Amino acid sequence: MILTIDGSNSRSGGAVTYLSNLLNYAEPEKCGIKKIVLFGHSNLLKFIKEKEWLQMVFEPQLDRPLPFRLRWLWIVFPKLIENSDLVFLPGANYVDLKIPYVSISQNLLPFSDARKMFGFSKRRFRYEYLRLSQSKCFEKSRGMIFPNNYTKKVVLEKLKKAPNLIKIIPHGIPKRFFFKPKVQKWLRNYSNEKPFKFFFSSAISIYKYHSNVVKAFSILRKMGYPITLDFAGDISYLPAFRHLSKTIKIYDPDNNFVRYLGSIPYGEIHNLYKNYDAFIFSSTCETFGFPLFEAMASGLPVVASDFGLTREILGENTIYFDPRKPEEIVEAVVRLVEDKNLREEIAWSNYRKSKDYSWEKCADETFKFLKLCLDSDL
Repeated sequence: MILTIDGSNSRSGGAVTYLSNLLNYAEPEKCGIKKIVLFGHSNLLKFIKEKEWLQMVFEPQLDRPLPFRLRWLWIVFPKLIENSDLVFLPGANYVDLKIPYVSISQNLLPFSDARKMFGFSKRRFRYEYLRLSQSKCFEKSRGMIFPNNYTKKVVLEKLKKAPNLIKIIPHGIPKRFFFKPKVQKWLRNYSNEKPFKFFFSSAISIYKYHSNVVKAFSILRKMGYPITLDFAGDISYLPAFRHLSKTIKIYDPDNNFVRYLGSIPYGEIHNLYKNYDAFIFSSTCETFGFPLFEAMASGLPVVASDFGLTREILGENTIYFDPRKPEEIVEAVVRLVEDKNLREEIAWSNYRKSKDYSWEKCADETFKFLKLCLDSDL
């Protein structure tokens, strides 16, 4: 069996993380897959290790803007896969193929209400296009992978026809993120000189409510709580970053308790988590939520926004809040920092749960499913 993978649309941090780890941990020979051909752009291929069964093909057009990438996908790609038995489309951009293909849902924004937050903008039109393209891709797939039940429910409700073969396969967490939870201390052991430090690692975008978190921490500092907050992440949506920067200048002009650390290379960010006392997660639209899992594996107690995915992942092992309401963020943070025993319970429960998510397991289940899709007589 020869499997071809289209890496043209695996461009963001999460998509690159998924595909690179999937291939780095893969043992496809066990499933009868003798060769994998990956077409990709330079930023994707540099993260993937060389394997005897893997042929990596750099396509210069994939380093260019979207119109060039789509032209390559629609016109060039179908001609390059004539000797393949099955195609895997992690980016889920629709392309008319004679060969059966399998897709995966890795971008929930086109199917969620969060896309409406972008108003009348290029970003909004992009998500509307992706919704049409990905819907058609999913509907014509021989098989489809979802990382969790929440994503499956949201996407399938929007499709006219679901694929016959569907599998839930969670992503993994790299071993370098795992640190046992710290011994928790009472709030009286902290001060403005040695504060209780929160971390939020996530791309800066409008539906993640970074600015409301800043407002909440300003209230908490005025209440006398010795806490600080550090953000890290790519600038996914420039207007959201500008709003965050403006909010920080208003509420903490001297950066006494809020800092934006910028974009941290993924290969280094695991070293940051162990420097903090807790993690805050205020996003309302995620397909998998890599930062949330990374925080769990790093042994940090978590407070989180209340929506379907966080409920599925964390269950009762967190304190929920509505990120649209800074006062609810305040209440959640107060409950966490004032209760040492609750912090300990949350940290250990999520740490143990995070061990169920490995890239070895993800890769094994994925390639078994791909072989099943090829063998199925539909």
